[in-house]
Order: sequence, then structure tokens, then C-alpha cells
Amino acid sequence: MSAGRTVRGQTCSESGARPALAELKRYWSRRKMAELTFNKISKNHDILAMIRQLDEQLGVIGYTEHGIRHAKWVGRTAQKVLKALGREKREAELAGIAGFMHDIGNLVNREDHAQAGALLAHELLKDLGMPLDEIMQVMSAIGNHHEEHA
Repeated sequence: MSAGRTVRGQTCSESGARPALAELKRYWSRRKMAELTFNKISKNHDILAMIRQLDEQLGVIGYTEHGIRHAKWVGRTAQKVLKALGREKREAELAGIAGFMHDIGNLVNREDHAQAGALLAHELLKDLGMPLDEIMQVMSAIGNHHEEHA
């Protein structure tokens, strides 16, 4: 009979088969404790690369600037509006994140880019450890940011 898988020099039977699971739980706990903020999102390599690429694509077909400057302006403005309305700090932070990411769906297509952006945001924010209830708020804001479709 096999002694089992080795974890940090111990077989699973020696270690109770739990060290890896406990370590994984601690890792996810730390990730969730570090809330995502507008500042963190606005410095994320993948999101910045997407915004640069979509701006280039839109420029080719004649649209005005939709790059990082625009994304930061929309995100900061969204935060300011919610703060001025007296909303919770976290809600204003999520509005800033949604504002920053609102045009990422233009990577897929200009038509229906709000809906495509909501789906892209889901995957990005999930990978970054944002809780599902917050992801859904950001998705809704992005998916409805064009009033003719909202």
C-alpha cells in the first residue's frame, strides 16, 4: 500500500492530509481581506493592457480617446457622485471600479460593448478575489452604462 502523497516532507497519512488544505484556506482568506479598490484596479497590468488595446482599436475606426485617462476620469467621477450623494464608502469604491472598467467590452465589439464588458469584468474581478456580491454590482453598472440600452 502506498504511503500517500508527500506534503512538505510528510506523507498525507503522517500529516493528517490537511496541511495543503489549511494553507489554501489561509491564502484565500488573505486575498478576500485585501479589498479591491479603484487604485488597485487602475494599476492592474491586465486591465491596463485591455484599456490600451481597446483605445487603439477605437481610434482606428474614428472614435475619440477611450484610454486610461478617460477610464480614470470616469472612475473618479463615479466615486465623487456617490460620495456626494452620501452613499457608503464601499459603494463609492465599487462605482469607481465600474467606471474605470466601463469600456473594456470595446475589445469585443463596439456594439453591445457594455454587456460584453460586464462579462469580461466578471472574470477579471473573480480572478482578483472580489466577492461575488460586489462583482454583480460592478457588472450591473458596466452592463447598463449606455442609457439607450439601460
